[in-house]
Amino acid sequence: MSSSKHLDIAQIETAITKGAKFLLQSLYEDGGIKYEDEKSKRSGVWVTAEALEFFLTARSLPIVSFSKVKLLIEYILQQQRGDGSWSILSENEQDKSSAISTGHCVYVLKIAVAEDFMECTMHSTITSAIERGERWLRTSCIEKYDYVYWDHKKNDVSSDPNYDERSRIEFVFSSYYAIMGLLNPLGYHHRTSDSALLAKASRFFKAQAQWFLDQYNQVLESSNAESLSNVASTFCRFVNVSKLLGGIFSTEMLNKLKTILAACSLNPFTTTKVMMETTFEGGDTGFTYTNNTPFDMGIALLNLETDVDTIHNIIITFLKHQSATEGYWFLNFHSSYKIKTWTTSEALLVLEKALHVYNVLELEKQRKTSETQCAEAKKIFEEKEKTMETEKQKLCEDNTKMRKSLLLSAIISISLASSFIIGIVFWISQSSVNDTPLAQILRIVIIPIAISILYDATKLVRSFRNRK
Repeated sequence: MSSSKHLDIAQIETAITKGAKFLLQSLYEDGGIKYEDEKSKRSGVWVTAEALEFFLTARSLPIVSFSKVKLLIEYILQQQRGDGSWSILSENEQDKSSAISTGHCVYVLKIAVAEDFMECTMHSTITSAIERGERWLRTSCIEKYDYVYWDHKKNDVSSDPNYDERSRIEFVFSSYYAIMGLLNPLGYHHRTSDSALLAKASRFFKAQAQWFLDQYNQVLESSNAESLSNVASTFCRFVNVSKLLGGIFSTEMLNKLKTILAACSLNPFTTTKVMMETTFEGGDTGFTYTNNTPFDMGIALLNLETDVDTIHNIIITFLKHQSATEGYWFLNFHSSYKIKTWTTSEALLVLEKALHVYNVLELEKQRKTSETQCAEAKKIFEEKEKTMETEKQKLCEDNTKMRKSLLLSAIISISLASSFIIGIVFWISQSSVNDTPLAQILRIVIIPIAISILYDATKLVRSFRNRK
């Protein structure tokens, strides 16, 4: 990635902090976060669970009011029903239990235990709430054909997930959050095995994914990718559930999902309205949006093998659409939806995870750069070592030649000295020259000369020995 694409980490952390403060300023007196929809003004259980997931998992969040975060946990515990379930909104007998809300509440309570967020005196209370929520999820699933799934509301055995596309979208949506509650986040060890149930749920997701792929492959072939906007979140959710359940799709199916996702990514952060009716206090009916494409698309892209450029685009997109003054995000980045709390929680989850992945990729990039530099330095060192070895070998060869020359010089010097001394001594010993002045001089000179020659020869021999 070019240097121009490096992200301003301080700017991202500021955006995250601003969004977190907006959520904490959206608390009602009961400790929950506002649920914003056409008819509802109550706190939202599911919305609060979404926000709580962010606060419990954020890695880069500067210190905020953690006493308020504890209020969110206490609110979740207070809103649990006698049968172990949770509804979408704050407690009201007219509201039906929700697999979406129950699954997410159980999941975030498990994170609270795993992160040891609450006092030890609260652990047994939280664990008990988790176990009751898990029991409700196990008993509220609908089993048809050879798989299981969950309805948006309390168990309705007449529900058919194959009735129409609208039903399929809603059941995939509900079942996704239900299995979140039955899975265990890292660090949570109080486990009851749900492997058989999750295997049946996996078959449900595979069957639904296959149906959507068959339907929308035709859309791709007609080059009408715009029609995918209504189901973009559903395809993203298939990618995300595959991550949750450990790769339930074959490589072929996953590649097809990636192809659909790539087509959706042409305009990745918008969608048409995808809603289902919800009954609120007093019998009023409003709508619950089952699509938040920016969040679903962001998480799906992060769950795939993502490069730094994709991470960069996700982060820049979310920063661009955040309210500069209050720190919230609108549903699908469009002010006409008027929904801010739920979507801000999910936007923060995407932004914080994207920042973490970006930091990891940057560290990996730095590691590879360091490894490359080390490899280059090692190569240079090895080349220098090789050059030094060559020079050393050449010096040894030169030294050998010199030692041979010294040895030859020593032999010649000794030979010449010996011959000279013997010659002079022989000449002086002759009676005819014995008493001549020259003979007298040579007697006086010959001994020092001979000693000097022998001394020099000895030095040559010693020098020869020292060079071995």
